Amino acid sequence: MNLPFDAFPGADFIRRLSPDILPNRVREEQTRLKVPCLGEMGCRFLWLCAAMKQPEKIIDIGAGIGASTLSLHFGAPFAEITALEANKERAESCCKIIENNPRIKVYFTMAEDFLKSADNSYDLAFIDSVKKDYTGIWHFLRPKLNAGAVAIFDDVLLHGFTMESEATVPLKYREGRRELRAFLSEISSDSSLQSQIIPLDGGMLVVAFKDNPLITGCNL
Repeated sequence: MNLPFDAFPGADFIRRLSPDILPNRVREEQTRLKVPCLGEMGCRFLWLCAAMKQPEKIIDIGAGIGASTLSLHFGAPFAEITALEANKERAESCCKIIENNPRIKVYFTMAEDFLKSADNSYDLAFIDSVKKDYTGIWHFLRPKLNAGAVAIFDDVLLHGFTMESEATVPLKYREGRRELRAFLSEISSDSSLQSQIIPLDGGMLVVAFKDNPLITGCNL
């Protein structure tokens, strides 16, 4: 089951209609550092979410080299974006990629440490961090989300391993699988939340509060 979710027959056709929105320097930096990076469709999805939401404040947790950060910025160019990255080399690359954009602040820090001390609140959050930390990050992030905010968690299906029985999952992924299943169970059982997994880039979980004006009145 370790297959990309965009490996369906229409993926190439859709990709031709929706070319990569990122500048070449991002993919070049990805190749140079040999780091995982949000794919073309994932970037388009973030851009679309930001464009529809038009948030004033965004937090990008696990910004990496800045692919997600730029995608969010392109969708909501007037938003203030806080980008967090715990890997120093990637944080430095992110700073270089965004080219001193005054609306984006990059912090070299652990997400939970930042959220514990930060006073800011956010309208849109994207989280692409260590998967076993998602539950802890959510507990600190949730109180800092404004009314009507949306949070998007990347790769919640962990290459498909989240859906498999533990015995079939490689040892190095088992802890992450267990933590993700517990996290997804917590989200789905919370009566104050509405959530949906989108089959992009390993599975994107979109979470909104049920009092969000965009979904109030929908019979979901």
